[in-house]
Amino acid sequence: RRVPPGPRGLPLLGNIRELADTKWLTSSAPMQEYGAIVYLRVPGQSVLLLNSQRMAVDLLDKRAKIYSSRPRLILASEIYTGGIVLPFIYYGDMWRRLRKAAHECLTVAQAKRYNPIQAKEAAILALDMLADGDEWD
Repeated sequence: RRVPPGPRGLPLLGNIRELADTKWLTSSAPMQEYGAIVYLRVPGQSVLLLNSQRMAVDLLDKRAKIYSSRPRLILASEIYTGGIVLPFIYYGDMWRRLRKAAHECLTVAQAKRYNPIQAKEAAILALDMLADGDEWD
């Protein structure tokens, strides 16, 4: 695949030096040398530097559907959780449905309804800790 221009980097380490150099990252040097989009490689990942706010808005807001997903974490996402735990799901239909359900349950108004349950559980916890404090690290 063709990628945007960027510094060559070191074998195995890629562009780790450039990412560690905050002066280089925050200056206009990358944009002047490579253009508005700079491609960097670090072990295991590719990084794009976007050198304009307009470009960031275009890519990350207007095309959020393309770029809003997460990396595939097979063990955490698919094996341990069965693919239904929100932080590990790819952006898509299931993510949207779970996000909507979570939003409906976690609004400020809904959270206030949980106060009596939380107070009861806190009292139970405190009693358990008093009864057997050695088991509560």
